[in-house]
Amino acid sequence: MNPTQKTIIFIALILFLGCGIFVPYDGTQIYKTYGYGTINIAKSNSFIGYFPIFNPPSRETLFKSFSNTKDPGFRYEYESTISIPRLLIQIIIILILTIGLVLLFADKKNMGKPAYKKE
Repeated sequence: MNPTQKTIIFIALILFLGCGIFVPYDGTQIYKTYGYGTINIAKSNSFIGYFPIFNPPSRETLFKSFSNTKDPGFRYEYESTISIPRLLIQIIIILILTIGLVLLFADKKNMGKPAYKKE
């Protein structure tokens, strides 16, 4: 493994660490209507951004992200969840790019030869 490949792997490890610390969050606005003795519940989801895993978005952040969808007839509740599909896509892209760059910057003279027959 040459120094360029080591640098690529080191940068990829830093990116994986960053993906694990700063994760994407989806916010959910739950609103309830009360009418004729029934409770109707509806949800709306949206991507709200990247936050540290140890400090998820607060209720104020969620309130601000959904502030344009207020209706006085509803009672709102908010929750946030980690966006797993978005996180997996990021990790897969970093993995593919890392493998591609390591193969691209491989030593050309030893390509296709077993490790024990290096010249």
